[in-house]
Order: sequence, then structure tokens, then C-alpha cells
Amino acid sequence: MHIKIPGRLWEFKEDGKGNEVGQFLEYKEDNEVYYDGFHFQRLKEIYLARQKAKWDNWIVYTGDEGDGKSTLAKQDCYVMAWLSGGTFDVNKIAWSPEAFAKLIDNSNVGDSVLYDEGITGMDSQRSMSEVNHTLKVKATMCRKKRLFVAICIPSLFDLQKNIAIRRSFGMVKVYTNRTERGFFVYYNSASKRKLYILGKKFEDMDCVKGASPSRFLRWSFLDETAYEKLKDEGHLLVNNLGIRDQKFMKQRDALIKSMFNKYKVDYKEIENSILEYTKFGLDESTIRKIINNYYEDSADESTYLAPVRGSKNILPMPEVSKNFQTEVID
Repeated sequence: MHIKIPGRLWEFKEDGKGNEVGQFLEYKEDNEVYYDGFHFQRLKEIYLARQKAKWDNWIVYTGDEGDGKSTLAKQDCYVMAWLSGGTFDVNKIAWSPEAFAKLIDNSNVGDSVLYDEGITGMDSQRSMSEVNHTLKVKATMCRKKRLFVAICIPSLFDLQKNIAIRRSFGMVKVYTNRTERGFFVYYNSASKRKLYILGKKFEDMDCVKGASPSRFLRWSFLDETAYEKLKDEGHLLVNNLGIRDQKFMKQRDALIKSMFNKYKVDYKEIENSILEYTKFGLDESTIRKIINNYYEDSADESTYLAPVRGSKNILPMPEVSKNFQTEVID
């Protein structure tokens, strides 16, 4: 079906290097764009009902890189903001947990917010933990704002159960038909829950069927040139933070190992000490793994290796003053 939306449509155009250099068309009250009829009615009914009941509105978009999940998510965000009298533009999109947290805090009732994880290298366990922590915290705080919150992520199984099952009302799985983009399947709350439970063990996103396949086309009311620029900047920032955080994590693990081996501080005491100085604590099981699995490899200081029986590459822990104090960065 086609729907009519007020605003300025973006005219897509690329230069010889593949950069987006299009422009906005003239403002119109009745821009006609294609929108899958079932998808439109489904989101409209669910979202407006939840708005009236003052519930939060989280939805997950999954798919491989380049399949178009961000394109569809941006369209849904714009339409839902339009229906509820809110706003959505390139400044309502985040590519890092920190930026996402600020967006949630600064948004108003009815706004749409998009978290696009696709460029952050979520295959890193550090990134997964940080993102999930931020999502969990903000999910409990933003309910009164009744935002439409879209989470773009490669797989539903990358999310913790709280967001994947309880907080999100649905999931959109975007895919390609060979080399043709523009296909998706919707999962309601029940089918999404079943997929998470049955598919997580073997990372099988196809073990549960969703609704009938649907189509979407490429259109936008956002400044796509600015979007691409912000995305590149977000990508660069996340990569730089990743390098810095790896250094901090290595130092943290060495200190925990030293506390346990040299100063005989047990797991629970280490856990309590960390909680005393920062809100981002480590549980006892994580501390056990750090102590059991970490050592410095003299051949490559950037690599973590599991302990090897009889290895001669283990370096002695650095000397630490008996009156040491820890400064924790949170």
C-alpha cells in the first residue's frame, strides 16, 4: 500500500566514490511512499495502544550487514514519530552505548530513537556486555516517555533476555533474496520469545517462523548525507574507544590477578572492592575466569591466551606496593 506523509523526501544520489550526495526535495503535505500494509497496521495498532497505556515501545531489527535493516528501522521510526506527534531525525540515531543513553535522557514523549549497533563490532564480548548493560538500564528508566526505540543488531541472540524477550514488543528480521534487498519477516512477542528460547543454543535464527514475508522500498525523510557522515564518525569513535578499553581491561585483569595471588584477597572481597568504587561491578564468576584464564604472553602483549600446562612464557606479576590503592574509571 501507499501512505501519505508530510515532510521533505530525500532524493538519493551517489558520487563516483559511492558517497551519498543527494538532497531534499520540496516540502509536501502528502508525500506518497510505499509501506507494507500489514506492517503499517500492525505497528500502528500496537504502538498507539501502548502509547495510551503509557508503556515503553522497544522493537528489534535483525539482519546481516548490508541487508537494509537500518533503512527499514529509520522508516518505521519516522512514521511512528509522525503518528504520535514526536520527532525523528539524524540526531536521534546513536552508534555507541554512551550516545544512546544521552538520547534517551534528552528525548521527549512520542519521539523515536534508533540504536544502530551494526558498525560497533558486536562480536567483541566487551561491546556486547557494555551495550546490554546500557539497554537494560535505559529500558527501566524511559517508560514514562513512551518512546519508540528501535534496536538494530545482527542477531536477536546478541541481546540479553530482558530486552530480547520482555522489553521488546516485536522483532523485524530483514533479509535479501540473493542480491535483492527489501524483504523482512515480523515476529510478535510470542514468536520472538519462542525463537530466542529454541534458537539461542545453536544461533539458529530460522528455527521459528514469523509472519508472512513482506517488502520495503528505499525512501527517507532524513538527511542521508549527514547520516553517512555521523555513522562514519561513530564508527571511528567506537574503534578508538575499543583500543583504549582493551588496554584498561588488560591492566584491570593484571591487578585482579595480583590481588588474588600476592595479597590473598578472595573472590568476594575483590567483587566488593570494585563495587565500592564503581557502579560497573564484576560478579564473582567473572573474577574467577579472569584469575584462572589470564596471563601475559611475552610474544604478543595484545593477545589473551588460556593457561598452558608447563608453559615457560608466563611472566612474573609486577611488584605492587603493599599500601596500594586502586583508581577505578567508570
